[in-house]
Amino acid sequence: VVDVVAGGVFGRLAGEVLERLERDGLVVLVGPHGVGKSTLATYAAWLALWRGVTDAVVSAEEVKTGFASALENLQRYTGRRFLLLYDPVPVTAYYEPRAVVEYAEKEKERVRLAVEAALSAAGSGVKTLVVLPDELYQDLPPEAKEALEKYVVKAVLKDVEFLHEVVMRYSACGNSYKELAEKIAQFNGGYTLVAKYAGFWLRGRGCDAGDVEKAVEEAKQEPKLFL
Repeated sequence: VVDVVAGGVFGRLAGEVLERLERDGLVVLVGPHGVGKSTLATYAAWLALWRGVTDAVVSAEEVKTGFASALENLQRYTGRRFLLLYDPVPVTAYYEPRAVVEYAEKEKERVRLAVEAALSAAGSGVKTLVVLPDELYQDLPPEAKEALEKYVVKAVLKDVEFLHEVVMRYSACGNSYKELAEKIAQFNGGYTLVAKYAGFWLRGRGCDAGDVEKAVEEAKQEPKLFL
């Protein structure tokens, strides 16, 4: 169970993803690490099910050759509408910042092939939602980026009101932490994850923000230092 702050900028962006999935059949969600791309994609997939845009979601960390055509055949013969959710980066990347660098170096080719398969799936009528960190997107071949460009949605959630709500939700505190949220919003990436764990930290400290604010300031816009 994930406690999602679905209002504000998060809700608007989820709505855009869903609208473009319906219109174009493919969305590539791109952004820095720790800003909430995977949560946003999962929430958009849930909305697609709830609103009847799709009948089933196939979630994958790997898409092999032939996977797209298999889904296309399954969709044709069952009459069910599928949404392929491809999110290649493992959860460990968000807890161990160096893990994503190691992953990117080892898996560039696999991600490239998977993105090609995802494009093929979208072309066959299977709705497809791809989640890519900035590094993996930039490392794609120029022709792949050119093909994906019109389907890209930037995951920009750097909104003080949204981050404040995340801190409040995970801390379960009644205090205002607007100043803390403003400082977190200055991070270049990872800000949503920092807001979440700042909330957990506040909960554990009886809602005392002293240590949390100090840690945010000392991290100097580097989320991995805070985490």
